[in-house]
Amino acid sequence: MSAVLHAMLDLDPPGAAGLAIRRIAGAGRATAVVTSATFSCLKRDCGGEKRALRWLANLAAEIRRPIALNLPDGPDRSGTFFIAPPDWTEERLQGFIAGRHEELEGVLGEVAALRGVGGANAAESGGGA
Repeated sequence: MSAVLHAMLDLDPPGAAGLAIRRIAGAGRATAVVTSATFSCLKRDCGGEKRALRWLANLAAEIRRPIALNLPDGPDRSGTFFIAPPDWTEERLQGFIAGRHEELEGVLGEVAALRGVGGANAAESGGGA
C-alpha cells in the first residue's frame, strides 16, 4: 500500500524546510510532495534554485525513492516533477507514479499528462493547483 502524506508546516526558521522534507521523505513509504511554498523556503535555505534542486536530487538518492515537486504552471494549473534516484530507469519511475496515481490525484488534482523530463531522473504529471 502506498500513501501520500499532506502536511502543513511552519517553515519560517532557517533550515526548517530541508529538515521537514528530509523527515517526511525518510519516514515510512509515503511519497514526499514538495509544494511551491515549501520549495521557496528550500531555495532560501539552500541559496538558490539550482542548489535546492541538487539538494532534492541528493535526498532522492539517499532515500532511494523519488520526490515529487509540484510547481505552478499558469492559472489554476500545476506541474509535478518527480526527482528519482540516479540509478532508476524511466520505466521504473513511471511504474512508481502509476502505483500512486490515485493518491497523488487526491492531493494534487487530475493528472493530465505524464512525460519524461531530463532522462530517467525526472518525469512530469500536470494537474490542477
